[in-house]
Amino acid sequence: MVTKQTTGSSAPQPHESVHSLFKLADVALSAAESFAALNMETARQALSEGAKNSTTLLAIKTPQDATAAQAALAKPGADTAKKYSEKVYQISSDAAKELATVFQEQFEHMNKSFRELAEKSGQSFPMGSAAGTGSNPFNQVFDAANKAFENINKAVKQAAELAEKSVGKK
Repeated sequence: MVTKQTTGSSAPQPHESVHSLFKLADVALSAAESFAALNMETARQALSEGAKNSTTLLAIKTPQDATAAQAALAKPGADTAKKYSEKVYQISSDAAKELATVFQEQFEHMNKSFRELAEKSGQSFPMGSAAGTGSNPFNQVFDAANKAFENINKAVKQAAELAEKSVGKK
């Protein structure tokens, strides 16, 4: 006779995986929407600036006017490009932070599930074996993996902070 055991495990339920996928899709769509809005705003500004610059160029009568116009027209373009790249960086950075949060939550949930599985597996080891005496080898593997994950996560955060500081300097 086969009986079904209920384990009380925190194994990921299908609805949790679907919820995470929707979170990821929402972050991606929000970033895409922000990029589209930025590109539309930039296109409008470029069109407006183009019309203004055409008027300025058509008003040139002397070589001195041409030199002055060249200097006046170059600076706004560089400023616009800098602002655009800063906004692109900000949108990308915000999306990356949100994605990292979702992945961190998934990792923690998965880690908890694996630990529970390891505990149950450790209970089935014969007494007197390394696992049967309380030093579950699975726990050692999880501890090492978690430490490595924490170190990588810390290094990535430090690199992101450094990049943000260097981008923030004007």
